[in-house]
Amino acid sequence: MFDSGIHFDNPSALLFALLILPVTWIGWSRLTGMSRVRRAIVCAVRALLILVISATTAQPKWMERSDALTVILLIDRSRSISPQQEAEAVRRLAEATLLGREDVDRLGVVNIGEAARVSIMPDMLSLFEDAGVVVVERDATNLEEGVQLGLAIAPRDTATRFVLVSDGNETEGNLLAAAEIARANDIPIDVLRLTYDYTDDVMFDRITAPSQARQGQNVDVKLVLRANRETTGTLVVQINGVPIDLDPETEGMGRSVTLRSGVNALPVTLNMPTQGVQRIEAFFQADDPTLDIRTANNRADSVVIVGGEGRVLLIYEDEDEVTSLWDALSESQILVESVLPQDAPADLLGFTAYDSVILANVPAHAFSPMTHEALRQYVHDVGGGLMMLGGMNSFGAGGWINTAVSRALPVKLEPKETHRMPRGALVCIMHSSEIPSGNYIGQQSCIAAIDALSRLDYAGIIDFTGGAGGNAGCVWEYQLQEVGDKTAAISAAKKMQMGDMPDFTPSMQMALAALKTADAGQKHVIIISDGDPSKPPTSLVNQFAAANITISTVLAGGHASPQTMKWIAQSTGGEYYAPKQSEIPRIFTKEAMVIRRSMVEESEEGLPVYHQFTSRPGPFRAKMPSLPVVNGYVLTTPRPGYDPEVISSKESDPILAYWQYGLGKAVAHTSDAATRWSDSWLTWQGYRQYWEQLVRWSMRPSAPSDLLLETRNEGDQGIVEVRALTAEGGFARLGKVQAVVVSPSGKTQPITVYQTGPGRGQGEFTANEPGTWVVNLMRQAEDGLRHAAQAGLSVPYSPEFRTLTDNSALLTQLAEMTGGRDLPIDPRSANLFNRESLPRPESFTDLWTLAAILACSLLILDVATRRLAIDYAAMRRRVRELMNPRASSAGEGMDRLKQRAGRSATSCQPGHRPVGMAHRRTRRLGWSAPVLRRTSRIRAGRLSLRWPVSRGLTAMRAGSGSRAAIEPSRPIAVPTRARLRGRTLRACLMRSAGRASSNGSSGLMGRMRAGANDRTPYGPVEIRGVRNGSPFGDRVCYVG
Repeated sequence: MFDSGIHFDNPSALLFALLILPVTWIGWSRLTGMSRVRRAIVCAVRALLILVISATTAQPKWMERSDALTVILLIDRSRSISPQQEAEAVRRLAEATLLGREDVDRLGVVNIGEAARVSIMPDMLSLFEDAGVVVVERDATNLEEGVQLGLAIAPRDTATRFVLVSDGNETEGNLLAAAEIARANDIPIDVLRLTYDYTDDVMFDRITAPSQARQGQNVDVKLVLRANRETTGTLVVQINGVPIDLDPETEGMGRSVTLRSGVNALPVTLNMPTQGVQRIEAFFQADDPTLDIRTANNRADSVVIVGGEGRVLLIYEDEDEVTSLWDALSESQILVESVLPQDAPADLLGFTAYDSVILANVPAHAFSPMTHEALRQYVHDVGGGLMMLGGMNSFGAGGWINTAVSRALPVKLEPKETHRMPRGALVCIMHSSEIPSGNYIGQQSCIAAIDALSRLDYAGIIDFTGGAGGNAGCVWEYQLQEVGDKTAAISAAKKMQMGDMPDFTPSMQMALAALKTADAGQKHVIIISDGDPSKPPTSLVNQFAAANITISTVLAGGHASPQTMKWIAQSTGGEYYAPKQSEIPRIFTKEAMVIRRSMVEESEEGLPVYHQFTSRPGPFRAKMPSLPVVNGYVLTTPRPGYDPEVISSKESDPILAYWQYGLGKAVAHTSDAATRWSDSWLTWQGYRQYWEQLVRWSMRPSAPSDLLLETRNEGDQGIVEVRALTAEGGFARLGKVQAVVVSPSGKTQPITVYQTGPGRGQGEFTANEPGTWVVNLMRQAEDGLRHAAQAGLSVPYSPEFRTLTDNSALLTQLAEMTGGRDLPIDPRSANLFNRESLPRPESFTDLWTLAAILACSLLILDVATRRLAIDYAAMRRRVRELMNPRASSAGEGMDRLKQRAGRSATSCQPGHRPVGMAHRRTRRLGWSAPVLRRTSRIRAGRLSLRWPVSRGLTAMRAGSGSRAAIEPSRPIAVPTRARLRGRTLRACLMRSAGRASSNGSSGLMGRMRAGANDRTPYGPVEIRGVRNGSPFGDRVCYVG
């Protein structure tokens, strides 16, 4: 399967290996003191070392060439392909991937829609299967991203082939740009065409309507349709969901029309009866369904923003709290529309109809998170106004902490750190495992409750895991403690894996024990369960009531009686809920507010407040001399750099603050507008003027008649055109313009407006998402005033439904560019795993590290072979001793007898110089220690040195020439010294103290001489001689 070999990135470095020859010759010539075998070993090791070093510097790599093939299927899942055609293509692909595939081949799958997603990673064990489980947005086609993702997951050690299964219609990206990259990587792209031609179809092209109108105005609207052949049908128009009678003389609300082949523009006149956003929708229904194959493109819509007097939306829960405010604004000629939270708009388009929104003591849980984000975008991106009034259910006390709305407010909802206020403590007992997606719902509910707490509050999480322990399987996922920045608490909530709790008692006992010791003013427990666990004892519930700990219960997916859950809540003063599954997180937010009552500052005597006038632009032109006292407010903290306009005398807490947020303005009034906290304000003569100035300042500027904004569609692009006019009707200077568009899903993107002429500007944005897009423009005129204009742009359906035929020309160009094939739909002829003309890829593994380690090892071995010598004879002797210990013991006994015989004082014979016996600083060495340390120098007599060990050194006794034996027992180091080729040679002769000879001498004398070839002044030597006619021998090592 593989062709392999070594590849060098820097092959010129191999020339370093030529040094082997001179280094080997020099080494062989200089190491003459060694035996031939040892010299050969030393030279061979050094040559190998040079060779490895040269290979290391050449940067070696192991190269493998593979025959394996990877096929990656790029499957178009967009709506332009019919479900029947897609299912047939998937079935044929499943069969084709099993034919011609070898064991080493790999298969991967990428699904393509608005974005690309990997369904199956390339693997030898992967099998094709329908990858519909991978979710892709099907309202657009981005084939370029699909090819790029295929390039990202393609392995580098196999050949790769892409197979694109598509109709060739791309609504985003540039497929040919990605094809250039694939061609550069030698990856061909085969195409499997999904062809169609809808010759019989009617399609709504667009609705042409003015972007803005006045209340009661009749506007001319054009309905533009396309038909492939003459078709009759019925046309229906609606405004905000209400059908408009287009033909009063006939029955029904629609009009019968006949469409010619081609483009048809049908004029319609519509009256705009009310202010705000007016959504116009039009539908066409063919009389003969066979002439209109695809009905998804038979509708269109448009948006007209009807202007008028500025309107304010007042959202409240208690009507008595807003009656005085309503009267004051009405007297000020401000048009106010009041609604309950459930009747308020839920999306951005609904809020756009108003110039300002007032939240009067409304809790956060009254709105969905999507509505929170819509309110923030309404201020930041559309330029609307937002006012939040205080109360027991507002600001931090109302659970607005860490919401999207809190980011738009000019105050932080956490109280100041200097405030010493009672803390709250909340414990969540989680048992939501019985409902669908119960674990996820439980996690999100817990997070919602934690988000509603302040940083000083306590929180704890208990759930049932089923493990062994003293609490019957109940554990603290997050021990009751101060939440701080909430990161750890939220992380613990996300890790919960809830089991089926059998009994309420253990978890409630854990919560009670922790809350009793907590330093908190308000203590609360939330239990979510299906009601199945066993009922807790009455005594335990009474302990909660006695400790002033309330319990609220949430019945989730209950298939048991709810009586237990109701009884627990009622006995402790809590609330019982049986909500829909989607409402559970909001219930937790509401219940978390129970412990947020400590964020309110109240006083029956009243708290003085002061107006600290600021120079920045605001609702007041001068300082108000005096303000009535307030009886309470919600604690907040000023944002850095934005000092509050009105403060209280206690801790300088904010009462009124405002700022510019994005294109809009936001106001925070932490006291209420009712009798609970502002009773003295109702009789204050400046009450109406105070609220009028605040509300008018927050309102979005009205759209002037001299600023015109229009939008239109061009393919998947939205076009924005703006015109600035003078009072005489001419063009004015455009000035500074800011424009933002908000998509139907709530995403925002800025629009760059370029001046195209005097008083004219144009910008564009990508409008590929079906629904209504809201464009907001803010213009600063030469006089410094800001003017706003809004317009809507409707994308009625996915651009996928605009194409009536496939784009075979693009697929053909793609295959030719990359060297791909035009595959047949028959799986037996497709041959997806065809290897012809595909290059065999080369994969490389770096060997430098391995080579470097080998070079270091050889360097150590080179030193060892020259410096160290192995005494093979001693090794063999030792082995024999181990194998025959009895013979060894007999030899040792004989040695001891010889030593006794040689013990006597000796002297030198006349006429000979004795060898000095230097015992000072010498080390006794036995047979097992061949190396002797250097000792004191002496002059040697007649000694013969030969190298290496096999040749030895001869010690002759002076005088009669008889050889004396030196026994190995009781060795004595006799150091000698000689000059050898200009270098000092030191040796230690080993001898034993034997019996005195007949002449009374046991000393060793002689002279030292070196052989002609002895050049190495170190290493082991062997001393041999005779004494009294008996041979002797010993081994020592001398150091030069």
